[in-house]
Amino acid sequence: MDETGGQVDSILNALLRAKVSTADEPQIEFESALSLGDVWALHRLWQEVGFYELSRVFRKAPRYTTAVEHAIRVMVFNRLCDPDSKLGVLRKLKTVSIPEVGTANLTHHQLLRSMDALLDHQKAVDLFTYQIDENALKQAELLDGKLLLVNNVTDLAPQEVVTRYKSLADIERGFKVLKSEIEIALVYHRLPHRIRAHAMICFMALILYRIMRTRLKMANTGLSPERALAQLKAVHRHQVKVNDKPVSGVSTLTKEQTDLLGTLTLTKPTKKEKLSLDL
Repeated sequence: MDETGGQVDSILNALLRAKVSTADEPQIEFESALSLGDVWALHRLWQEVGFYELSRVFRKAPRYTTAVEHAIRVMVFNRLCDPDSKLGVLRKLKTVSIPEVGTANLTHHQLLRSMDALLDHQKAVDLFTYQIDENALKQAELLDGKLLLVNNVTDLAPQEVVTRYKSLADIERGFKVLKSEIEIALVYHRLPHRIRAHAMICFMALILYRIMRTRLKMANTGLSPERALAQLKAVHRHQVKVNDKPVSGVSTLTKEQTDLLGTLTLTKPTKKEKLSLDL
């Protein structure tokens, strides 16, 4: 046997130190990361245009026990991020983290009932407001040209004809987006009121889409709303357990993602907690 203080004692002491060190290390358990960036941007736009005020409308109707505004928000975001059927929406919810929306117990039936509620209160959707830049309007008026318009409608005043003509191209672009990016068809509903509610959800998605497109175009980014959302989709919400304590965090944004949120005049997602290993 080796004498006290010899080589064997040195090895045993080293093993004991290693055991103590291992016991003191925090126990970390990682959960699946959820996509956040794209729905975060849409969430901020949803607040900006005032759609979140729908929650007050539906709270006044006691027969709706579901968080109707949350369900509608989920369906609108889905049209912009990954258009799918209402059952597809529920599958998508397992991969994303929508701020302030409790989705764990959301069911297919609740989505359909929320569509009914939306149609019952369709006037409440017209909540967003806008401001006219008078200086820009005057400059645009100075550049107005002359164009001969021929039509077969006799009950419209000349100014009404001009107004409708100017809005034609914009309306056609809107229909193009509805049919392609937002995929208003195919319609997985047979009841007329559900089909109308589906169209309304697509229209609300179009409003968010148009706001994004306008801001991206004004900044000369060369990005479409689809490409912008695809870039932001890489931002994830992460949740880990440190010594059985859940800690949430957001992946670090790249410069491109930060600049993109700035272009859209949206704030960056923030971390709810700072991950610390000093526990």
